[in-house]
Amino acid sequence: MHPSEPSRELESIERDIWDWISGFVTVKSPFYKGRFAPCPYAVGAVHSKSVDVVAWSSGSFTKFIRRNAERMRDLPHLTTRVMAFPPRAQSAWGLTPFVESLNAELIPHNIFLNTGVAKTTLSRYPGSNGAPYFVVIANSLDAVLK
Repeated sequence: MHPSEPSRELESIERDIWDWISGFVTVKSPFYKGRFAPCPYAVGAVHSKSVDVVAWSSGSFTKFIRRNAERMRDLPHLTTRVMAFPPRAQSAWGLTPFVESLNAELIPHNIFLNTGVAKTTLSRYPGSNGAPYFVVIANSLDAVLK
């Protein structure tokens, strides 16, 4: 594999997540009879350019989540960080309890994590078998509560 291939793959994954955000998360949904987007907060956050996307490449899922969530404290302009993972991360042993315990640490620092599945996507990670990306979303509590 050429050294630039992993970075191109990560860029493609991040682009997939941006496409999901702009084509699903921020678009008025038939589920809400066309009145609301699945995440009404996301529309303003994307327009204000306070959202970023990071894709996991290797190593520990939990270390990646902790590092990227904690970094939000040093980036006051950032209100939302979407972390993309292969589908297998969703069933990684201990990941859900880890996110819950990390929330207990980060909420006093104005950061809250949610987990989910980017249902309208097809993961590019090897071995995904057509499944969607797993995502962990870190939000600034203040921004969401406004």
